[in-house]
Amino acid sequence: MPAGAAYEYEVVSEVDVDELLVWAARFGAERGWSYTVYAVVSERGRAGLVRLAGVSGDPFAGEGGGNGVVVQTS
Repeated sequence: MPAGAAYEYEVVSEVDVDELLVWAARFGAERGWSYTVYAVVSERGRAGLVRLAGVSGDPFAGEGGGNGVVVQTS
């Protein structure tokens, strides 16, 4: 995957969060990628993301960029 690119996966059914976090860590490690897991939330009709695990901030910032996996749960 080119630097500055990301794969995103959206989980749209019920899932055990602990299992999801283990999967994301393993999936990223197998590929040498950093990862971030977000939960999609809604407050007063406005959507937002809450980081559950992984890289905080921009995973592509810093030396040499990087690869990222973003998993959104809803």
